[in-house]
Amino acid sequence: MSRAIAVAVCCLAFAVHAQSAPAAAVDPAQVEKYTEADTWSNRSNFYVGMRGGVAIPSGAIGLAEQGGVEVGVANESGMGFGLHALWMNQPPGAPVLNVPAAKWGLGALLDLRYYFPTIEPLTIYPTLSGGFVAGPSAKDGTNSVLPLIDPGVGARVKLGSIYAAFEFGFAGFTIPYVVLSFGYQSDRRQERAEKWAREQERAALELKETTPTEVQLQAARKAYHQRMVEQAQQQRAAEEAARAEEKAAEAERAAALVQQQLEQQKARKRPAPKIDNDPSAEWSTPR
Repeated sequence: MSRAIAVAVCCLAFAVHAQSAPAAAVDPAQVEKYTEADTWSNRSNFYVGMRGGVAIPSGAIGLAEQGGVEVGVANESGMGFGLHALWMNQPPGAPVLNVPAAKWGLGALLDLRYYFPTIEPLTIYPTLSGGFVAGPSAKDGTNSVLPLIDPGVGARVKLGSIYAAFEFGFAGFTIPYVVLSFGYQSDRRQERAEKWAREQERAALELKETTPTEVQLQAARKAYHQRMVEQAQQQRAAEEAARAEEKAAEAERAAALVQQQLEQQKARKRPAPKIDNDPSAEWSTPR
């Protein structure tokens, strides 16, 4: 029993060490706005921890302490799975299978669980494990391999990134066992929500930095007004120049018309050529 307590203490120390460092603060109101699809993958979280406990073989003397490590995928609601490796002191035999008891044993099991969420932070789950424990026989030292199929029930409490679980069941359907486990469990949805919230805050900050201030808006309005005034002045100057050119052209046309009229008047004032009509000059005879 003391060994089981020591294993449990080691589990707790491991879980505390696995506690992740706190990330930068994020606005909780922004995190609550995060939404995502309710899928198995989105509900699932990775876990790794240590476990320790005892088995109580019928007819044996004392308890069979056990300890080990576990790793797998826990689900907020639904199917989960994992693996755990274990060391066991004095694992019992199975006379029905002609498997003798061993001095000690090492083994590995596959864990299948179905998680039922209750009131936070408690989750209840049935579990079914399958694997083996092998070690030297207590009689002659030959290998003793005990196949195991272990149904059971567990309760899991998660506080932050640390979980603690209590399980009990029947190893090989006949040997009662009790197990405590501690470890690290990720919160992938919370991590995704905080990452999304940080991106939103960063985008809002960049938008604030790129959005012009009131002083900048006033300067822009002043520059725009000045540009419009300059354009109006340039347009007015161009119109005045065009009117001046038009007046000059009209003056030239008027001067040409006056010159033409003067020439016509001069032409009318010229004397007509003289014509001699004296008949005597026409019939005079030279002497």
